[in-house]
Amino acid sequence: MKTEEVQKFVTGIQQSTWKATPLIPRQVKGNNYPKEVREIIAEKLKIRGKKWQTTRDPRIKTELNTITQDLRRIVQEIKQQSTEAHL
Repeated sequence: MKTEEVQKFVTGIQQSTWKATPLIPRQVKGNNYPKEVREIIAEKLKIRGKKWQTTRDPRIKTELNTITQDLRRIVQEIKQQSTEAHL
């Protein structure tokens, strides 16, 4: 009998707390890049993970470095445009 009353009491407290607490929307961490940039990132990870780390081929390393530099330039341009738009 007492355990039922305790359970009702706890349930009442929980429900009132849930009703009184506002929902906080989730924020996306990091930057939200265009689809093209995400595809380049996926390609870079694919080359680094599967090809370069298993073979250590200098040609693949050159390709990886090129993609990395291109990606860095594109991200820098996006950040610059975002800063200019903000100001």
